[in-house]
Amino acid sequence: MSVYPPVLPSEPPSSPGTTFVQTPRYPAAPSISSNYGRCGNCGNMCVCRTPHYQPHSAPPWRTTIPNIVHAPPPLPPQRRPSPLRPRPPPPLPPRPHASPFPPAPQPANAAPPWITPGPSWNIQVPAAGTLSWTPQTWPPPIWTPQASQFRANTEWPPTQRNLPIHVAPWLTSHSREPPWSLIDWDLSQQPETAKRTTSRGTLEELTKHFWKPAVHPAAFKIVIICNYDLGETGRDWRPIAIEKNRAITCGDVFHAIFYFLQEPLPSTEVDYICSLDPNNWQKMWDSCNRRCWRTPGLAEFERRQGLKRVDCLGVEAKFAGLSVVLGADETWTLRLRFNSQR
Repeated sequence: MSVYPPVLPSEPPSSPGTTFVQTPRYPAAPSISSNYGRCGNCGNMCVCRTPHYQPHSAPPWRTTIPNIVHAPPPLPPQRRPSPLRPRPPPPLPPRPHASPFPPAPQPANAAPPWITPGPSWNIQVPAAGTLSWTPQTWPPPIWTPQASQFRANTEWPPTQRNLPIHVAPWLTSHSREPPWSLIDWDLSQQPETAKRTTSRGTLEELTKHFWKPAVHPAAFKIVIICNYDLGETGRDWRPIAIEKNRAITCGDVFHAIFYFLQEPLPSTEVDYICSLDPNNWQKMWDSCNRRCWRTPGLAEFERRQGLKRVDCLGVEAKFAGLSVVLGADETWTLRLRFNSQR
């Protein structure tokens, strides 16, 4: 149903084909009272009864219509338990005075049970070291084992000298297989990272032995040969000469080996090593990349320093100890041995 009034034609068509004009006619609007919009007091169009503020008629905090609400008195404050603090548990019921297991009655002069003396035994113990024992006698005599004549000498420096030169046990050569090496030291890292495998299979720091003498008798000059296992690769490497105005220690030997292997390789030596085998270039760079990533410093900074002598030892070069080489003129040198994966 439409809300608009219907449109009525002005006059019906007289005949087919006749043109006419259609004028819409709307119903008449309702009449409006003459008092519409006028004030009931004064009869004019005014706003005297409009509940709005008039200029300067009342302060802004007042209203023309009183709005007074009588609220009930406030309730007294109530203490509510905190949700984070649990309520205390209820008190336990009183404990009965009667014990379910009363102690047994004892005389007043009885001694406490923990200091009751036991039976005394008068045993004749034979003298120490007596091995004779008669069967069917008790108790048997005490036997003290005699000291073994093959006592292990674990002291360093040794008290007895039965070799031309004794090398410290932390520098001596061990098995060349990595699982059996007692010293775990990556030759591309600082000597302070070295570990030692004890007889119990645990690892201990090797730095606490750095102050001990390297050889016995003490020496003020030691020569170490490093290119024995390298063949033609290390033909230009000179021996390591350690000379001090005091007894050379194990720490001096470890640091001398480390700084010797950290020397950069000159271009002529690199060309010669690559001429021996075309794959040597890739092997040395693989060792260099591994060394740079394992170093505690910046890997890119280490890589920009180029190839070093330690890169010729293989991807993973481990310290395998020093062995003594005696000369015909009653001199001796130390030979460096290492485990590597090439």
